[in-house]
Amino acid sequence: MSALRRKLGDVYRISLTDGNFGFMQHVANDATQLGSAVVLVLRKTYPPSATFAFEKELVRDGFFAHVFLKAGKILHIWEHFHWSQPVVQGPIPVIWAICSVKDMQLDTSRHWKLWRTNDEMHAPSSQEELTNAELGLVISPPQIVQRIEHGAYLIRYPRRILVA
Repeated sequence: MSALRRKLGDVYRISLTDGNFGFMQHVANDATQLGSAVVLVLRKTYPPSATFAFEKELVRDGFFAHVFLKAGKILHIWEHFHWSQPVVQGPIPVIWAICSVKDMQLDTSRHWKLWRTNDEMHAPSSQEELTNAELGLVISPPQIVQRIEHGAYLIRYPRRILVA
């Protein structure tokens, strides 16, 4: 078994449940979240016969997520496809949100922290900032497939309420 490269710009082809494929690009590593890879996942799906060049695709319709790249390879959910210049230059344009571990199974949580990739966590300054933040958990490979196919993760997570 060959070692999995972890190089910024690597593009991975994601096997979807309907036989089509999705694609994502490794755009950063986040030391704030367990050293996980930050990927830009395209929402658009492609049939097996389609040609694909990440750098030519419209990447505005995608989402960012934290993942462990090796886990997706081990589970045969994604494979390295090719390398292209990272489509995100400079800071990742996402604010991440995570709640307190003790609140993970509640319906709502008032204990949130926000951060930008590789920055320190801080309390949210407004409900809007909290609401617009991307879920900062390290997402399992099957949940990446879920979000591509259905537009949302199928994991239980509390609603976001700012501490008053």
